[in-house]
Amino acid sequence: MNKSLGDDSNRQLALAQCFAELSVFLTENAK
Repeated sequence: MNKSLGDDSNRQLALAQCFAELSVFLTENAK
């Protein structure tokens, strides 16, 4: 149970990171 909770946490972290990078990419492209 703890392991799956950790995996879910890592997935959310990875998703947040991807979203942040995508935001930066779009912002740079919009210039």
